[in-house]
Amino acid sequence: MRDAGASSQVMDSLKQFQADDSVFQTDLRVTMTLDALKQLSGYLGGIPGRKNLIWFSGSFPVNLDPGLTLNNGFSATRVYAEQVKETSDLLAASRVAVYPIDARGLFPSSVFNVSNPNSNYSGVSHGEASIAVPEGGRGGGGRRARPMPSGNSMNPNGFADDNAKFIQTTAAEHAAMQQIADETGGQAFYDSNAIKAAVARAIENGENYYTFAYTPSNLNFDGKFRKIQVKLRGEKNRLDYRSGYFADVSGEHASNALLNPSASAIQRGAPPSSQILFMVRLLPSDDPQLKGLQSQSDPAGLMPEKLHGPVKRYWIDYAADVHQVASSLGSDGLHHVALEFVALAYAHDGQILNVANRTFKLNLQSAQYEQIMQTGLPLHQEIDIPTGEVYLRLGVHDLATDRVGSIEIPLRVSDKAK
Repeated sequence: MRDAGASSQVMDSLKQFQADDSVFQTDLRVTMTLDALKQLSGYLGGIPGRKNLIWFSGSFPVNLDPGLTLNNGFSATRVYAEQVKETSDLLAASRVAVYPIDARGLFPSSVFNVSNPNSNYSGVSHGEASIAVPEGGRGGGGRRARPMPSGNSMNPNGFADDNAKFIQTTAAEHAAMQQIADETGGQAFYDSNAIKAAVARAIENGENYYTFAYTPSNLNFDGKFRKIQVKLRGEKNRLDYRSGYFADVSGEHASNALLNPSASAIQRGAPPSSQILFMVRLLPSDDPQLKGLQSQSDPAGLMPEKLHGPVKRYWIDYAADVHQVASSLGSDGLHHVALEFVALAYAHDGQILNVANRTFKLNLQSAQYEQIMQTGLPLHQEIDIPTGEVYLRLGVHDLATDRVGSIEIPLRVSDKAK
């Protein structure tokens, strides 16, 4: 006789481990997907007009429900709706219409998949019986007893739970695709093997559009979702447009904090962000163009203790376009602007070598503000960089709206004087 209680605990622990591992993988997948979409919104934000993004994916769930047969079912619970909303807002603000296409087409429940080991459906025996089978293959003369589980060998709860989870997950994945499409003015395509037709329809849909703008009459920005409805008089046509917006105060969800290396716009290798445009001049301190100019005497950067070996000082001169930067006109008649300028030196493997940042909260008279609107906001920055292969990531960050402009410059830093 086997210990049925011990076997049951082993099976329960195995199912809990599999569920926890699946949730961990889903967390990573959702995070990477949303980060990629945010980076795309930043990259496309500075390009005028409507942009169309055709997104092939198996999608990702808005939420994960508790497992019905798990010891700790709520450990597998996740809700991604807020992250999806934030990403949709960024895409809509950058005028990117998303057309999600489920690349899997039509597919059956995972419980009927031939690769499914069906380990969750094994029943736990409370006793054993014996059945005589021939020894030595077909035609063998001897017989031996093989233990056979008594009772039902299937676990209907496990089978039903996996099937229900498949249905819930697929519905949540399609809901996420639909949500992003609705909130950005695109269209979602799923439950169809006609991938080519979906692409053609998305392209045709994105080539023909009108642009409307309006100012809400309800000035109570309470953060609630407000629907948008567009109708054609006397026509019965399907219109695809952004379904609504969240009535947030401008910049309410901005961090109002300095950029950190985890920000997607300034990560090594990320696409450049065009939410704020700027020009930059980058020169080593020994460049002839800087002859007669004096560098700062103290170390340039926030990580001097981690710089080993010879280093070279670089000068960075920005001219930021403030047309895309939030400003407020105060009761004092001054224009208030808050910006951060950041430079991060990365090694080839993504390790941060040094960081330099400067933050400004400017109070500008109207004449000064008009001047920088014409010429751009100038700023000088210096950073020490070790010799070798270095990737310098430069960013301009609007503290009021969290919008970022960024660019990456590869450098081959040498300690030899020019």
